[in-house]
Amino acid sequence: MSDTNDTTEAEAAVGNARAFLSDFEDESLEVQHGAIEHAISELQNAKRALPDEN
Repeated sequence: MSDTNDTTEAEAAVGNARAFLSDFEDESLEVQHGAIEHAISELQNAKRALPDEN
């Protein structure tokens, strides 16, 4: 996979994380917890999609 595709995947994952946290304050504690867990997963996906900095 090329660096451009990696960056695009990372950007998409960050966008997904943001979407999980939109309107966050209006949700129940249980829904907030789930949104945080999903956002963390998406950010981990973004990190994996970025090229190594070796």
